[in-house]
Amino acid sequence: MGAPDLVGLLGAVTGPLRRQRLPRNIASHASLVACRHSYNLVLHKHGELLYNGVCDTVAAHLHEERTKVCAQPDELLLAALRQTFERHVVNMRMIRDILMYMVRACGAP
Repeated sequence: MGAPDLVGLLGAVTGPLRRQRLPRNIASHASLVACRHSYNLVLHKHGELLYNGVCDTVAAHLHEERTKVCAQPDELLLAALRQTFERHVVNMRMIRDILMYMVRACGAP
């Protein structure tokens, strides 16, 4: 698998995450596609590329969410912050579960 293929595969993994505000339902089609592409990256010994892509995607997502929360009026700020944080926790658990599965399925690096 060459470098252009890896770039496309990484885009396929992180693309649904960028377009959907990180998926809320692991059974959604985009989540399953992301999981399958993630598995292929790890299987072909490109786990570091997957890890860096996930880190970059999560950082960009957090930056977008921070901008949205900061734009809230004072009376809605805490509610928006709480809702955003709760979604973040759910998303991080989902990402953790996928990555832990990758370690079990493909072995530790």
